[in-house]
Amino acid sequence: HVAFATMLPPFDFAGDLVTEPFVFEKEISSDESFALSDVRALSTKRRTLCAFKGDGNPTDAAARSHAADEYVPHLEALVGKIGELGVTADRQQRFSFQWNSPLEGLGNTFKLSDIKQELGMAWMMRAACKRQEAVVAVDERPRAVVGPARHETDDDRLVVIGGSVLDTPPPGAGKQTGAEKSPKSPGPVLGESAPAIATALRVAAGLYKHAALNILPQLKDDLPGERPNELLASMAETMRLVCLAEAQAATVRRGGGKKNTKKK
Repeated sequence: HVAFATMLPPFDFAGDLVTEPFVFEKEISSDESFALSDVRALSTKRRTLCAFKGDGNPTDAAARSHAADEYVPHLEALVGKIGELGVTADRQQRFSFQWNSPLEGLGNTFKLSDIKQELGMAWMMRAACKRQEAVVAVDERPRAVVGPARHETDDDRLVVIGGSVLDTPPPGAGKQTGAEKSPKSPGPVLGESAPAIATALRVAAGLYKHAALNILPQLKDDLPGERPNELLASMAETMRLVCLAEAQAATVRRGGGKKNTKKK
């Protein structure tokens, strides 16, 4: 077989994207085109986003994703009016949006002063949060039994390698009983959760696509040498393909699980 899974890179850490609060009203003066209440709301929504990390439970993952969904359109409204507010390039140098870069993988923290780069990171955060909803949902599922006969009848294209959303557990993972007995392929038993997980991954893919096509390319010429990898359109495109592959794998794994359940 051609191993479909081996094409997936280990990007399980993509959801570890975090940032720090930023008080917009300290640096931006409101006017008729962007009221003080709007500026404060932007700070509040960013603070809410910062309150959640990428390793929470399903409730926290959903709340974090919702916070990102709320922050991005408010930030876009500010970016569209930044010229009207008299925020010059020199003044923007006082901005300090702090981000890590899980897709860089070196543990560095970056300070961005360009509001458009902040928008790029916000879109990548939005996509990462949606994918993380799937990651957390998969973590909640029981794991398949890992045994010597696991590949006797399974197509190895149904197995997703460690590091992806549908990662393979180490030998000795827990056994399951009941209606959702495990397929022979190692990994999570998604059962009826598979459609929702696949949907979340496809939504994440769509968000990454938007970032890759409409947000990040315009930043290319002004990116500094040291910058988060999340600001690269090529990285957003890579994550789009990862999410689509994982969505397909989630759908197939559900089918494989149902098939094996019927045999028992």
